[in-house]
Amino acid sequence: MNSNYKIHIAMGCYGYKDDDFVFCPGIENKIFSFDKKHFSYEEIMNYLDNCKLFDKPLYDYNAVRNFLSRFRQKFESPLSPVWVERKYNNYQKFAIDHKICGLVLKLSSEKIESSLDKNNSSSNILKLIQK
Repeated sequence: MNSNYKIHIAMGCYGYKDDDFVFCPGIENKIFSFDKKHFSYEEIMNYLDNCKLFDKPLYDYNAVRNFLSRFRQKFESPLSPVWVERKYNNYQKFAIDHKICGLVLKLSSEKIESSLDKNNSSSNILKLIQK
């Protein structure tokens, strides 16, 4: 079986609480996802490697803000925007609003089932139902 992985770039915060008053419970959002089919796959992988994101998440507020700007500048093209303007502005606003919480930018991955895997699992489920 040939498996493939989708890689996610996620931005989040750790939350902030003062005594028993919760300002923010902490949150994580996927802000960009790609797989081997993405036309800039190799370049994105190299960029993430240069940022050391495969080693550890970014915890520094300025590093997260810079990553957002540089990632967009580096991989934006007129025909294929990285993020629509509204989303990019939301990500920057999230970073500003959650500075007190402690920002984090990290990678995660998930296995993508191939069509063969899906067909096999579907037929296995059908076999179990028919028994």
